[in-house]
Amino acid sequence: MELRDYLEILWRRRALIALMTLGVAIAALAASLAVPTTYAASATVVIPSLRMESYLAEMPADVLFEREMQRAGSQEVRESAASSLGDAPAADAIARVTVAPAAITSKATILFSATDSDRELAMILANAMAEAYVAHANETLAADAESYAAVTGSASDADAGLTGDDAERPIVTESARARGLTALEAAKARVVRGAAAATETRPSPSRSAALGLGLGLFLGIGTALVAEQLVGDRRDGAGSTAAS
Repeated sequence: MELRDYLEILWRRRALIALMTLGVAIAALAASLAVPTTYAASATVVIPSLRMESYLAEMPADVLFEREMQRAGSQEVRESAASSLGDAPAADAIARVTVAPAAITSKATILFSATDSDRELAMILANAMAEAYVAHANETLAADAESYAAVTGSASDADAGLTGDDAERPIVTESARARGLTALEAAKARVVRGAAAATETRPSPSRSAALGLGLGLFLGIGTALVAEQLVGDRRDGAGSTAAS
């Protein structure tokens, strides 16, 4: 068959194609309108920029980010966020909050995202998780600072003559020790962008209708060609019977 033959078939079956195209488009539009409206909100947090491991060993950035991602989505942080909300339905919804890097190339920010049919609740959930994480992260950072202060001691301690395990303590000057404590204090996690607004995430009716038109047209053309083939086969069968 040539292109002209196919065009003739489509013209003959134009009513079928039109009905199927409109039918699928209307169905897609109706399905889109039937979907409940949901809202998405997110809060962005900067993780602690510094953490200490043993003595003065600064934690590598990749290791730090991975640990903070695990902490951000931990059950402990979720329970703390749920406790801060108090309201049972809201607390239960904390489980739906997702945690992800705020940017693919960034190893410093975490995004807390929440969706809900209630615009206000979506924002509350995202902010509660972000604030709970910041509180937990900074508690650990404060413990780091205490350990740092205890371990480094002072140059005068070293001069006093330490023995055993104490002799292995790093020796730093008071000014270096002060700078280290200041760096730890400045490294705190913080919310840099709270969930102040929520966006509607329901499928767009116009987009759904457009997709429905495209799908309906495709199905209509396919159905028209199949119908034409079946009619042709039936005619060929009837002609063979009459000839015999």
